Amino acid sequence: MPSAWRCSSVANAVSALQRVCEQTASRPRGARIHAGPDGAILGMTWEGLESAALERERAARILREICSPAPEVPPNFVREPPEGIRWRWTRAGPI
Repeated sequence: MPSAWRCSSVANAVSALQRVCEQTASRPRGARIHAGPDGAILGMTWEGLESAALERERAARILREICSPAPEVPPNFVREPPEGIRWRWTRAGPI
């Protein structure tokens, strides 16, 4: 279950992802940060039939303080192969 957020900078996106991982027991399955001219997009995804929606909502409560929702970002943002230089995170670590 994906979620995308618009942050003012890459540093804010990294900080937001760090807060989600530190403050919730339900870390995202994967994440991707894309830098742009007007800030950065932070995309995350959760897996699990029953838990994904709950985990995404927990993260949203934290992220609303730092970033704004980006509903225009396609759901496959995190899962699609990166173009150019991107930073991706999975539970196994950065790739």
